[in-house]
Amino acid sequence: MAEMTASRPSVDAQWVVLKFGGTSVSFANNWQAIADQIRRCIDAGEKPLVVHSALADVSNKLEGIVDGGSHTETSGFLDDIWQQHQQLAEAYELDANDLLGDLLNELQQDIAQLTSAGKGDPASHARIVAYGELLASRLSVAILKSLGVEVEWLDARTVLVSESNSLRSDLQNYVSATCTHEPDRTLSQRLADLDSTVLTQGFIARNSALRWVYTTRRMNASVSSPTKCGAQRGW
Repeated sequence: MAEMTASRPSVDAQWVVLKFGGTSVSFANNWQAIADQIRRCIDAGEKPLVVHSALADVSNKLEGIVDGGSHTETSGFLDDIWQQHQQLAEAYELDANDLLGDLLNELQQDIAQLTSAGKGDPASHARIVAYGELLASRLSVAILKSLGVEVEWLDARTVLVSESNSLRSDLQNYVSATCTHEPDRTLSQRLADLDSTVLTQGFIARNSALRWVYTTRRMNASVSSPTKCGAQRGW
């Protein structure tokens, strides 16, 4: 692809959150529009924080694996998930194996452990479903860089911590988790130190035991992570 000047926000720019759903980020021709939107924000003196979901239907397929489908169904789901990411990578002349191979291997290992145990616990459920956001966001950073956008990947699990609620079940605390909205000075400083667009994941966080959790997947929760990032940043 032709070399282009990288788009980078100014140091004193004001933050703006851009949230994209799974359908928006699943198709190659949408990424030029996303890159253009980021550039418009930068040109307007803003510093974008991009948050997005897993590619379309990937979370449903991962849920299908957790629900205990047959070996054939699980293999089919994994093949479909990999092909989605591989096709999107190839559209930008990127190598999916180099970018995502380690995550795919980790996912396969976690699924193997789940299968051998016979029944998954809530922590395993949340961990497996969270791979959808991790795979998609890792790939999207590479796509944006190929389009000339300076962007840094931020792991939402390092900045969002869920609240444990004794009135809720263990399953709810893992796969329908909620996070605090209180300002976080450490997060604020961490973001302030970055001089590029930041891209992170929707829906995922960690709990106080440092285990992965997944926030509720109700429709009105699609803005959960960007809202909480903004609140903790003090916006």
